[in-house]
Amino acid sequence: MVKRRLTGLVAGSLACGMAGSAIANDEVAQLREELASMRAELAQVKAQTGASWMDEAREAELRAMVEDVIADASTRTAFQDGGLSAGHDGKFFLEGGGFRMNVSGQIQVRGVLNTSDDRDGDEEVLDGIEVRRAKVTLDGNIVDPKIGYFVTFSSDDSDGNTFLEDVGISYKYDSGIVVTAGRFKLPFLREELISSKRQIAVDRGVSTEFFTLNRADLVQVEVPLSVISEEHGDKAKLFLAYSDGGDSFSTEALDDTVDYAFHLAVDAGGE
Repeated sequence: MVKRRLTGLVAGSLACGMAGSAIANDEVAQLREELASMRAELAQVKAQTGASWMDEAREAELRAMVEDVIADASTRTAFQDGGLSAGHDGKFFLEGGGFRMNVSGQIQVRGVLNTSDDRDGDEEVLDGIEVRRAKVTLDGNIVDPKIGYFVTFSSDDSDGNTFLEDVGISYKYDSGIVVTAGRFKLPFLREELISSKRQIAVDRGVSTEFFTLNRADLVQVEVPLSVISEEHGDKAKLFLAYSDGGDSFSTEALDDTVDYAFHLAVDAGGE
């Protein structure tokens, strides 16, 4: 009986030991599966975190690049902050903030041929090419459209030196009256007042060149005759000028041969 009991106990113990070992193996396997799953999840989280971090880094880098480009562009277009613009609307211009500057110019190149006979009857032929006129003009308004200005630089046709040909500043009243002060042509002889770039012939006539008063330092008042009578229209104008004499635009005020001079002219239909 004792042997049977011992045998039964040993068999039971072995069975329990085997059962316990099987349970332990199952728990270990389950723990291993959970550990593997946790490792997989951790690896996925790391991968997502790493990718996210890289995206943020790229975004920050791109943002910095964009800001640098914008900053560089703002330094190159600083005038645009003040609304400055440029273009062509019949004239090349630069304007903004109540300021406008028109840029224009003139180039006149011509060939000259002159033949003459001397007292001995010998014919003399002279010919050549010259730059008769080369000019650059800046004009427009300052602060207000009523306040205008003009500056013209010209090249001398004999020695090529550049000089200030015309310069002035003006104010236009609502009535159409314009007051201009500066250095420009006196209101005398219609042909002289027409710009050389709008002449019909290659140059002005001999009589005009002989009688012209040319340029002077002056103050001029331009009055549309429509101010006096509407029937005259805006094209008819009266000019009244105070100056230091004709052909005196290159002399100092105290060195002029004429102390003062007044000029009155009426243009019946010109611009």
